[in-house]
Amino acid sequence: TGGGGGGATSAPSSVLGISDQTWKINSFDGSPGSNATYYDDITDLSGVTVANYEDPNYYYTDGTWTYFKCYRGLGGSANSGNPRVELRELSNGNLASWNGSSGTHAMTWTVRVDRLPEDADGNGGVLCFGQIHGPSENNNGVEVDDVIRVQFIGDENQTTGGVRLKISGYITEEVQGGSLIIDNGYQLDTEYTFKLQYSGGTVKLFQNGSQVFTEDMDTGTEENYFKVGNYLQSVQGASYNGSYGLVAIKNLSVTHN
Repeated sequence: TGGGGGGATSAPSSVLGISDQTWKINSFDGSPGSNATYYDDITDLSGVTVANYEDPNYYYTDGTWTYFKCYRGLGGSANSGNPRVELRELSNGNLASWNGSSGTHAMTWTVRVDRLPEDADGNGGVLCFGQIHGPSENNNGVEVDDVIRVQFIGDENQTTGGVRLKISGYITEEVQGGSLIIDNGYQLDTEYTFKLQYSGGTVKLFQNGSQVFTEDMDTGTEENYFKVGNYLQSVQGASYNGSYGLVAIKNLSVTHN
């Protein structure tokens, strides 16, 4: 259950192996519902640090997995109407920003999606559990924003059974002309190890060591960073009704070579 003194369970960030030098936490404070307050940096809350942050409504651990729980109908960030409880990459405590044409940048993580939310239209559910994010406008004047979003899509409030992998963001929607759906027998409540890689201007996704996606960027490749956790999709404008998505993550690592 944990490595704390006296047998105490470790905090979620300790279990996941993150610190205030490597990741920033986007999350909420308060009970789920209309009164929950979104924080782009949860440490803006008095007394909260990355090391001690724990909330059974949004961010918690069982000693092995760290859970990211997010409800539809909660507020979004300044740039998105979709709520999220997720991590944003830092570099030595500062906002990470790297060029996908120089060096090799990779994020590897093991994920288990336990529940999908209910979309705004009540038909289906989808959430994102890993991203490469780029600039809202790059040096070429192109809005890149979400370079790639890695998602599971299925039924509303689904907790078991088959789902499909949905790859969205600039790399598919603009470069390829639309989101990509991959049906490889994915299941909820099942762990998978993914790796997102950006190198030489090419974005790749690997699952359990096998490449499942690759595409070259067609514009500038600067100002990127990784995000991971639980970012609800297709719930923009939806009212709170108790529906939520639940993502469990372990073995998270980022390398820049």
